Amino acid sequence: MNFAYDKVKDGKGWSRPLKDMRAQLGGLDYFNDLYTPVIELHYWADDSNIIAVDEALKSDKPFIYPLRYQNFPYTPTEWQGFNRFREFSLELVESINNGQCKFVLDDLRENTDWAELGKYLVEKLQEAMIDPKNVIVLTMGHTYTYEEFPFKIIHWNFFESYIRSQIKDDFRPKKDTAKKFLCLARHPKDFRTNFVRQMWDRGILDQFNVSLGKVEGDDEFARNTPIYYDTRTVHDGSLGFKAITGLDPQHQEESYINIVLESIYHNPNMLSNISEKTWKPIAMKMPFIMVGMPHTLRRLRDLGYQTFPWDESYDEIEDPEERMTAIVNLVSHLNSSKDFKDIIKSCESIVKHNFDLIKLRRPEHAMVKALSE
Repeated sequence: MNFAYDKVKDGKGWSRPLKDMRAQLGGLDYFNDLYTPVIELHYWADDSNIIAVDEALKSDKPFIYPLRYQNFPYTPTEWQGFNRFREFSLELVESINNGQCKFVLDDLRENTDWAELGKYLVEKLQEAMIDPKNVIVLTMGHTYTYEEFPFKIIHWNFFESYIRSQIKDDFRPKKDTAKKFLCLARHPKDFRTNFVRQMWDRGILDQFNVSLGKVEGDDEFARNTPIYYDTRTVHDGSLGFKAITGLDPQHQEESYINIVLESIYHNPNMLSNISEKTWKPIAMKMPFIMVGMPHTLRRLRDLGYQTFPWDESYDEIEDPEERMTAIVNLVSHLNSSKDFKDIIKSCESIVKHNFDLIKLRRPEHAMVKALSE
């Protein structure tokens, strides 16, 4: 499989940043001076070949042209002034339309609501004279509610594959100071703040290794944010949050149950959202409670993973407020359980099964097969 990029450097494919980012990049002429590394789809394909797009267009061989969706619009308003596709050369547009080029929009690290934004994508493709039926969107968003689109959607949970590639079998025993819960909320989205605030209100936040970004407000809780747990020193010498998509042994050593504060909590167009935040505890042999979309645990069980021996009925509650109440009550109950350590011990076979399964599964194979067809 040939993968074509705007530039090939040191064996890696690079794509040009969006023109709309020029101001953010200090006014650099990004077409000439600045390239952004793309997610390396070719890493997951056997016998892949990396070439520059100009070279690919001189050949009659089929090729894949991936563009990371990460810097594309996320709202209808942002889509109005978007013209990225009109920057494509006439040769590239013709190659997409005649089927030589498979144009792939890579939405694997985000979770775009294509049921809402798909029509804007189609509009912008058509403005650039690109036939949408020759465009592929790779997404990690798992849903059965997408309508028929003129473009093709391929689902692949990239982070299940990525986190698997980060696993190291060097687990360490729990520290004597390990706390009951781990709760990482660097970005203080409303639902994340709501959960942490309720733990604060119930007086049990001291049982957590917790991080939370700055919360606006004048109450005592807001004044005590940001809350730091796993930290780093940022460029100006101040304290900052770690921002890693990999695995941190500190999390496994210092906490028993991972409270997964997912990226999305409520979206009626999606069935579930499973990001790296969920795969991390699986790869670190940690039990977890899901603060995310309803039916996420059901989706994991569909894939063969096992969940835990406490009340998980919250996963079936679609009303977001009622689901949050059920999750908060569950965590409070576990915190007050006198047999907490026995509960953790009863999870050992489950976390081992999940760990073995994530090492065994190869969800990228279905993606590569779909791209090659």
